[in-house]
Amino acid sequence: MSSEDFKREFNISAKIIYRKWLMDAIEKNEYESFKDCVLNLGIEWHVIRTVKKVKREDFYKNLWDNRKNIQNGTYNWWTGAPSYKSKVCFLINPQYYKLIYDSKNRDAINEENCKPANWQDVVDKYYEKDKKEFLKSEKDVLKIFEIDYYLWNKGKQLRQNKS
Repeated sequence: MSSEDFKREFNISAKIIYRKWLMDAIEKNEYESFKDCVLNLGIEWHVIRTVKKVKREDFYKNLWDNRKNIQNGTYNWWTGAPSYKSKVCFLINPQYYKLIYDSKNRDAINEENCKPANWQDVVDKYYEKDKKEFLKSEKDVLKIFEIDYYLWNKGKQLRQNKS
């Protein structure tokens, strides 16, 4: 297995595991498990710094209180720590949120300056433009995770080439 194959498989597997943990916590109505998962995700994916330590409990509680809105695609994640919230929303409802709001993903689809509030429209247009079917079922989650990784990696390479 090449280094690149390992990174891809590791990234996608991490998304699958985080999604399972988040969905299990929601299904079992376990706030503490949900909070622990969101905290760990923030540490591992380097977005914990976007929420001040004194505000973290409110941050987790807001996501928890809006879990149903995230599941039905009506949560507006772009207020406060959008990169962090986007990751959580993407993992809970990848069929709606489709791509993580991340600088590398923005670079990969030539939307470097996209504001968080416009991201969902940009993502929908990306899927339409590239004639990707709108992936809506649970069986499509893996494909969505693969697309997100592909774009993130493409954006990472673009940034390295600029340096």
